[in-house]
Amino acid sequence: MARPVDPLAQFRVKPHVTKGYVYASTQQPCVDPDTGKKSYRYVHWGSVDENLKFFP
Repeated sequence: MARPVDPLAQFRVKPHVTKGYVYASTQQPCVDPDTGKKSYRYVHWGSVDENLKFFP
């Protein structure tokens, strides 16, 4: 049986590393209208340094 979805998970801010930069991001679910598959896209809110200090 699959694990139930946490309704607050889309509001958790996590570090996301891409192209050598670290961003504070959330993952928003979106459904593809053609296939009906759910995917998650990153929304970046600002950058994060090596000490995990947030910069908007």
